Amino acid sequence: MRTNRLRLRQWTEADRRPFAAMNTNTDVMRYFPRAFTSEESNQYIDDQIVQISTAGWGSWAVETLDGEEFIGFAGLSRPASWHPCAGRIEIGWRLAPQYWNRGYATEAATKILDYGFSSIGLDEIVSFTSKCNKPSIRVMQKIGMTDDAKGFMHPRIELTSNLREHVVYQLTKLNWRAGCDEQKG
Repeated sequence: MRTNRLRLRQWTEADRRPFAAMNTNTDVMRYFPRAFTSEESNQYIDDQIVQISTAGWGSWAVETLDGEEFIGFAGLSRPASWHPCAGRIEIGWRLAPQYWNRGYATEAATKILDYGFSSIGLDEIVSFTSKCNKPSIRVMQKIGMTDDAKGFMHPRIELTSNLREHVVYQLTKLNWRAGCDEQKG
């Protein structure tokens, strides 16, 4: 898939090293309970390769069109069965810090919403993060998602952690279509 500035594509072997570096970067991982090991990063890539190949969707590697460099990922996933958002489809993204504040996450997420609603036929897409993750919450708002006003306390984050309280943003296909119509009009 392409946007004006980005390509969302299947993962390659060349993505492994920059993805692992991104997942150990303290700035990138500040809203996660811990950094990922190289093995966990590689397993994530392996899982996404299979998911995209078999289902036609997942979390795609993202690169810039002008430089064709890996900048992170964006895509759709199914939260685990133990997760408070289990049974729903989540949109998410993670970019290397040198690509922040350029609108890339918003651009990729907008394309993914279009794909999720138009090509896959989803009725709703959610996104969730720690309540303190203001940058991701801003992206959720920019792509038309709204706060469900419920959120949840993450069951696998320590009770005393400032990362435990999560917000959930959601967008229905109907509201997405209405937003698209407003942009055209």
